[in-house]
Amino acid sequence: MRFLANSRLSHKTVVDRYKTRCENYDWKNIQSIIERHIAEQKNIAEQADTSPRYYFEDLLTLNFARYLHDAGYSAHYRVRDGVHEPDILGKPSGKLSPIVVEAKVVGQLLGTERGKSWIEAGLRALLAYLQKYYDDYAVTDGYLVVFRIGDETTPMFTFQPEEWVFDQFTIIPKIINLGRINKNSYPVVITQEEFMNQRDEA
Repeated sequence: MRFLANSRLSHKTVVDRYKTRCENYDWKNIQSIIERHIAEQKNIAEQADTSPRYYFEDLLTLNFARYLHDAGYSAHYRVRDGVHEPDILGKPSGKLSPIVVEAKVVGQLLGTERGKSWIEAGLRALLAYLQKYYDDYAVTDGYLVVFRIGDETTPMFTFQPEEWVFDQFTIIPKIINLGRINKNSYPVVITQEEFMNQRDEA
Protein backbone atom coordinates (compact mmCIF):
# COMPACT_ATOMS: atom_id res chain seq x y z
CA MET A 1 0.00 0.00 0.00
CA ARG A 2 2.87 2.37 0.78
CA PHE A 3 4.38 1.60 -2.64
CA LEU A 4 1.08 2.47 -4.34
CA ALA A 5 0.59 5.63 -2.28
CA ASN A 6 4.14 6.85 -2.98
CA SER A 7 3.79 6.16 -6.71
CA ARG A 8 0.45 7.95 -6.90
CA LEU A 9 1.69 10.99 -4.97
CA SER A 10 4.83 11.25 -7.10
CA HIS A 11 2.95 10.90 -10.40
CA LYS A 12 0.17 13.32 -9.40
CA THR A 13 2.73 15.89 -8.32
CA VAL A 14 4.61 15.83 -11.61
CA VAL A 15 1.38 15.97 -13.68
CA ASP A 16 0.02 18.86 -11.59
CA ARG A 17 3.31 20.74 -11.92
CA TYR A 18 3.22 20.29 -15.70
CA LYS A 19 -0.38 21.58 -15.83
CA THR A 20 0.61 24.64 -13.78
CA ARG A 21 3.64 25.29 -15.95
CA CYS A 22 1.63 25.08 -19.18
CA GLU A 23 -1.27 27.24 -18.02
CA ASN A 24 0.63 29.87 -16.04
CA TYR A 25 4.10 30.15 -17.54
CA ASP A 26 4.51 28.34 -20.85
CA TRP A 27 1.20 28.81 -22.71
CA LYS A 28 2.53 31.50 -25.07
CA ASN A 29 5.48 29.32 -26.03
CA ILE A 30 3.20 26.31 -26.64
CA GLN A 31 0.84 28.44 -28.73
CA SER A 32 3.77 29.62 -30.83
CA ILE A 33 4.85 25.99 -31.37
CA ILE A 34 1.36 25.15 -32.62
CA GLU A 35 1.21 28.22 -34.85
CA ARG A 36 4.61 27.46 -36.40
CA HIS A 37 3.53 23.90 -37.07
CA ILE A 38 0.32 25.09 -38.74
CA ALA A 39 2.31 27.44 -40.97
CA GLU A 40 4.81 24.71 -41.87
CA GLN A 41 2.08 22.23 -42.72
CA LYS A 42 0.20 24.77 -44.84
CA ASN A 43 3.39 25.53 -46.75
CA ILE A 44 4.05 21.82 -47.34
CA ALA A 45 0.45 21.30 -48.43
CA GLU A 46 0.57 24.19 -50.89
CA GLN A 47 3.77 22.91 -52.47
CA ALA A 48 2.47 19.35 -52.70
CA ASP A 49 -1.12 20.32 -53.53
CA THR A 50 -2.46 18.28 -50.59
CA SER A 51 -4.52 19.01 -47.50
CA PRO A 52 -2.52 20.16 -44.44
CA ARG A 53 -2.33 17.85 -41.42
CA TYR A 54 -2.12 19.37 -37.96
CA TYR A 55 -0.67 16.83 -35.52
CA PHE A 56 -1.29 18.82 -32.36
CA GLU A 57 -1.48 15.71 -30.20
CA ASP A 58 1.97 14.61 -31.33
CA LEU A 59 3.42 18.04 -30.57
CA LEU A 60 1.87 18.40 -27.14
CA THR A 61 2.47 14.79 -26.08
CA LEU A 62 6.13 15.18 -27.00
CA ASN A 63 6.24 18.40 -24.98
CA PHE A 64 4.94 16.51 -21.93
CA ALA A 65 7.34 13.59 -22.49
CA ARG A 66 10.23 16.07 -22.57
CA TYR A 67 9.03 17.56 -19.29
CA LEU A 68 8.89 14.10 -17.68
CA HIS A 69 12.43 13.42 -18.88
CA ASP A 70 13.64 16.65 -17.26
CA ALA A 71 11.79 15.63 -14.07
CA GLY A 72 13.80 12.41 -13.84
CA TYR A 73 11.53 9.98 -15.69
CA SER A 74 12.74 7.60 -18.36
CA ALA A 75 9.81 8.60 -20.57
CA HIS A 76 9.07 6.52 -23.65
CA TYR A 77 7.03 8.43 -26.23
CA ARG A 78 4.47 6.51 -28.30
CA VAL A 79 5.98 3.15 -27.41
CA ARG A 80 4.65 0.25 -29.48
CA ASP A 81 3.84 -2.77 -27.31
CA GLY A 82 1.95 -5.35 -29.34
CA VAL A 83 -1.49 -3.93 -30.09
CA HIS A 84 -0.98 -1.22 -27.46
CA GLU A 85 0.61 2.17 -28.06
CA PRO A 86 0.41 4.38 -24.97
CA ASP A 87 1.28 8.00 -25.62
CA ILE A 88 3.75 8.02 -22.72
CA LEU A 89 5.13 5.21 -20.58
CA GLY A 90 7.59 6.58 -18.05
CA LYS A 91 9.61 5.00 -15.28
CA PRO A 92 11.03 7.36 -12.64
CA SER A 93 14.30 6.74 -10.89
CA GLY A 94 13.90 4.69 -7.74
CA LYS A 95 11.33 2.01 -7.04
CA LEU A 96 8.09 3.71 -8.08
CA SER A 97 5.75 2.12 -10.63
CA PRO A 98 5.71 3.44 -14.22
CA ILE A 99 3.45 6.33 -15.19
CA VAL A 100 0.99 5.61 -18.02
CA VAL A 101 -0.38 8.59 -19.95
CA GLU A 102 -2.95 8.96 -22.73
CA ALA A 103 -3.05 12.45 -24.23
CA LYS A 104 -5.91 14.03 -26.18
CA VAL A 105 -6.38 17.45 -27.76
CA VAL A 106 -9.81 19.07 -27.89
CA GLY A 107 -10.56 22.06 -30.09
CA GLN A 108 -9.91 22.63 -33.76
CA LEU A 109 -7.94 19.69 -35.12
CA LEU A 110 -7.71 18.71 -38.79
CA GLY A 111 -10.58 21.10 -39.48
CA THR A 112 -12.88 19.25 -37.07
CA GLU A 113 -13.95 20.33 -33.61
CA ARG A 114 -13.02 17.44 -31.35
CA GLY A 115 -14.56 17.26 -27.94
CA LYS A 116 -16.36 14.92 -25.57
CA SER A 117 -16.37 11.80 -27.77
CA TRP A 118 -12.63 12.22 -28.38
CA ILE A 119 -11.99 12.42 -24.63
CA GLU A 120 -14.09 9.29 -24.09
CA ALA A 121 -12.01 7.48 -26.74
CA GLY A 122 -8.94 8.37 -24.70
CA LEU A 123 -10.52 6.97 -21.55
CA ARG A 124 -11.26 3.65 -23.29
CA ALA A 125 -7.69 3.43 -24.58
CA LEU A 126 -6.25 4.22 -21.17
CA LEU A 127 -8.28 1.48 -19.52
CA ALA A 128 -6.91 -1.00 -22.05
CA TYR A 129 -3.34 0.10 -21.28
CA LEU A 130 -3.91 -0.26 -17.54
CA GLN A 131 -5.20 -3.80 -17.98
CA LYS A 132 -2.06 -4.61 -19.97
CA TYR A 133 0.46 -2.98 -17.61
CA TYR A 134 -1.21 -4.24 -14.46
CA ASP A 135 -0.17 -7.73 -15.50
CA ASP A 136 3.31 -6.59 -16.56
CA TYR A 137 4.24 -4.02 -13.90
CA ALA A 138 1.37 -3.97 -11.35
CA VAL A 139 0.38 -0.49 -12.62
CA THR A 140 -2.97 0.61 -11.21
CA ASP A 141 -3.10 4.34 -12.06
CA GLY A 142 -3.35 6.09 -15.41
CA TYR A 143 -3.47 9.73 -16.44
CA LEU A 144 -5.67 11.19 -19.15
CA VAL A 145 -4.10 14.54 -20.09
CA VAL A 146 -6.50 16.64 -22.18
CA PHE A 147 -5.04 19.70 -23.89
CA ARG A 148 -7.75 22.27 -24.66
CA ILE A 149 -6.80 24.55 -27.55
CA GLY A 150 -8.90 26.91 -29.64
CA ASP A 151 -10.91 30.03 -28.87
CA GLU A 152 -13.96 31.05 -26.83
CA THR A 153 -16.19 28.73 -28.87
CA THR A 154 -14.29 25.67 -27.65
CA PRO A 155 -16.11 24.38 -24.56
CA MET A 156 -14.47 23.82 -21.24
CA PHE A 157 -14.62 20.30 -19.81
CA THR A 158 -14.78 18.91 -16.31
CA PHE A 159 -14.88 15.41 -14.86
CA GLN A 160 -17.14 13.96 -12.16
CA PRO A 161 -15.75 12.57 -9.98
CA GLU A 162 -12.24 14.03 -10.19
CA GLU A 163 -10.75 10.53 -10.04
CA TRP A 164 -12.41 7.52 -11.63
CA VAL A 165 -12.10 4.11 -9.98
CA PHE A 166 -12.64 0.90 -11.96
CA ASP A 167 -12.05 -2.09 -9.67
CA GLN A 168 -8.28 -2.00 -9.01
CA PHE A 169 -7.64 0.84 -11.47
CA THR A 170 -7.77 4.60 -10.94
CA ILE A 171 -7.88 7.10 -13.81
CA ILE A 172 -6.88 10.67 -13.03
CA PRO A 173 -8.01 13.09 -15.77
CA LYS A 174 -6.32 16.48 -16.13
CA ILE A 175 -7.50 19.34 -18.36
CA ILE A 176 -4.69 21.64 -19.50
CA ASN A 177 -6.24 24.82 -20.83
CA LEU A 178 -4.22 26.47 -23.60
CA GLY A 179 -7.05 28.39 -25.26
CA ARG A 180 -9.17 31.44 -24.61
CA ILE A 181 -12.17 30.98 -22.32
CA ASN A 182 -15.76 32.17 -22.49
CA LYS A 183 -16.37 32.77 -18.79
CA ASN A 184 -20.13 32.90 -19.31
CA SER A 185 -20.39 29.37 -20.70
CA TYR A 186 -20.88 26.25 -18.60
CA PRO A 187 -18.36 23.42 -18.89
CA VAL A 188 -19.24 20.10 -20.49
CA VAL A 189 -19.41 17.56 -17.67
CA ILE A 190 -18.04 14.08 -18.34
CA THR A 191 -19.27 11.63 -15.73
CA GLN A 192 -18.03 8.17 -14.92
CA GLU A 193 -21.60 6.88 -14.68
CA GLU A 194 -22.46 7.98 -18.23
CA PHE A 195 -19.17 6.59 -19.52
CA MET A 196 -19.82 3.22 -17.87
CA ASN A 197 -23.35 3.08 -19.28
CA GLN A 198 -22.00 3.66 -22.78
CA ARG A 199 -19.43 0.88 -22.33
CA ASP A 200 -22.11 -1.53 -21.14
CA GLU A 201 -24.28 -0.71 -24.18
CA ALA A 202 -21.42 -1.13 -26.68
